[in-house]
Amino acid sequence: YVTYVSADSFTTLSRILLDDIDAPAAPTEQVLLTLKQGNPFHQGGDIHFGPDRLLYFAAGEDNHSWRAQDTKSIFGSMLRIDVLDVAWPTPGYEIPDGNAFPSSNTKCGPRSNNPDNCPEIFAWGFRNPWRFSIDSATGKIYLGDVGYNN
Repeated sequence: YVTYVSADSFTTLSRILLDDIDAPAAPTEQVLLTLKQGNPFHQGGDIHFGPDRLLYFAAGEDNHSWRAQDTKSIFGSMLRIDVLDVAWPTPGYEIPDGNAFPSSNTKCGPRSNNPDNCPEIFAWGFRNPWRFSIDSATGKIYLGDVGYNN
């Protein structure tokens, strides 16, 4: 699993399948999420698997602080998704129980102005959660954010 930001400010979360573990010649990329960000600031992007075997992904708010409070968008949030027990190639990821909003809500993915709160969201209100760690013994998340200067 990788996350990267392209030159045109798209943040992408992907699963990479290798055809050969020692000398991959033709890796296959399955894009799980792509966020179009309008500028090169506050893109977040760190990912880790937690002790619960779920994938955590930190999405920045694209230098628009109001996005961090909009729970109908995944910008400015820590996402928590199940990718390990999901069939290839679809649906890409599932929503685990225990996130902030019901897993019965429609997946938000990269869209904004969703009808429901995004079930991918585990926590929200972040400007640029650029780095985080998960304590393997306790499951606690320690996250670095840039905050705001006013």
